[in-house]
Amino acid sequence: MKLYRVKLNGMTSKSSGTAYGDSYVVTDSPDKAYATVREFLDKEDLGFRHHRGLDVIELLADTYQYNESRTMLFIQS
Repeated sequence: MKLYRVKLNGMTSKSSGTAYGDSYVVTDSPDKAYATVREFLDKEDLGFRHHRGLDVIELLADTYQYNESRTMLFIQS
């Protein structure tokens, strides 16, 4: 599993509450990370549609010891 930071085109300000446009997702691919955030926002009808678009996905950590992010992710079961 990997930890991704998903940044959207909008909804990054915390002045109105949660900054949904700057979210963190634990999953196995960047596509699934964005889909997880987007499906939640669409279901809850949060923000404007054009603010839900993807800006960037960043790999922050991985459960695999020798990974490209060079940061370990530990998940307690």
